[in-house]
Amino acid sequence: MNKPKIQGFTLLELIIAVAIMGITLSLALPSITGILAENRLTSAANDMVSALQVARSESIKQVRQGVVCITGTTWVSSIGACANVLQNYQAPRGVSLTITGGDINAQTPTYNSDGRLVATQNITIEFTNPDTPKKRVLTATPTGRITVTQ
Repeated sequence: MNKPKIQGFTLLELIIAVAIMGITLSLALPSITGILAENRLTSAANDMVSALQVARSESIKQVRQGVVCITGTTWVSSIGACANVLQNYQAPRGVSLTITGGDINAQTPTYNSDGRLVATQNITIEFTNPDTPKKRVLTATPTGRITVTQ
């Protein structure tokens, strides 16, 4: 009488497969962390661009000053004053902002009703994350143009 052959994995084969998967994941995890940190930087920069564009377009549409009020890692688009909020934004976890430039308070980039910044110098906002050496630099020119570089 022939015994039927039992198919499947042995315990040893299963342990080896799990060990190989664990080693592969441990090698891939640092690169995934870096990718996530870079995505957070990009997200924060894009949100700031959106906030600036909303403030600019609403200032033109309503013929009033449009303001982006920046406090730490949060900012709002508003019309007239920071209390008249159009949209709220929050930087992703770990992202910090450094604002430089602008001859007037750079913490509140303000657009006139013609779409130009009140400031006569560029306003630069640098987004950094300690999990990656990369950064995003947003520059708003007095003419209203916004650029983001890496």
